[in-house]
Amino acid sequence: QAITGLDVFSLNRIRAAIAARLEGDTAAVGTAGMITTASAVDQVFSPFEVACLDVQGHVLGRPVSDLLGGLVRDAVPFSAYLFYKWAAHPGAEPDAYGEALDPDGLVAQARRIIDEYGFTAIKLKGGVFPPEEEMAAIEALARAFPGVPLRLDPNAAWTPQTSVKVASGLAGILQYLEDPTPGLDGMADVAAQSPMPLATNMCVVAFDQLAPAVAKGSVKVVLSDHHYWGGLQRSRLLAGICDTFGLGLSMHSNSHLGISLAAMVHLAGATPNLTYACD
Repeated sequence: QAITGLDVFSLNRIRAAIAARLEGDTAAVGTAGMITTASAVDQVFSPFEVACLDVQGHVLGRPVSDLLGGLVRDAVPFSAYLFYKWAAHPGAEPDAYGEALDPDGLVAQARRIIDEYGFTAIKLKGGVFPPEEEMAAIEALARAFPGVPLRLDPNAAWTPQTSVKVASGLAGILQYLEDPTPGLDGMADVAAQSPMPLATNMCVVAFDQLAPAVAKGSVKVVLSDHHYWGGLQRSRLLAGICDTFGLGLSMHSNSHLGISLAAMVHLAGATPNLTYACD
């Protein structure tokens, strides 16, 4: 009811109405049920903003990417996102991708989805097995896919000491290491000793976290996500801030389906300084 009747072109008023309605809401649970420090206002505003931009595009007869400044690329690069997995859920038949619990299984998973979809980079979701096993998996992927950029994301599962050990062991192999350890201070400790850039979509997920992250030197790459950052236009604001402070920019893969993915593609196509393939 707070935004009923507002003009779909009045996005500032819509966001202000949402902010007023949520004033004092300090809940740390995000829209996907996960604990987060992202802004509640930005998370609530984002789907309304995307819908309004879609309506604007239909009214004007232009794609949403044109409302974001216009395309700067005709194709958006994405990374193959690898996960350790069983062949099947308990009691179910094995799926088409099969088991991936070791380096050979991950290489097979990567080869299949790259052949099918044409991904130009590879990301492994880690923090599952001992770090040495995940390092061996990255090394196997590097041998199997020479020249393809590689990333490892253990979801902040490691100590700073373990993170530095992994970063040093994978020097010259990883394009970046994503969220190896929790918090801005822990990330700063690792960043000071890491031979490759650190990326995040965990310790920098709101605008008020950017200044301390830059001051501490915690990260060199921010993974944007319009679901967290307040929609497509505020994600462009994030891109401008990253450009100002020399931070790389990629895009986080969320629990989205087709509509959100379409919004991400329009945003990525209109973001000049998207320096890494999207997740």
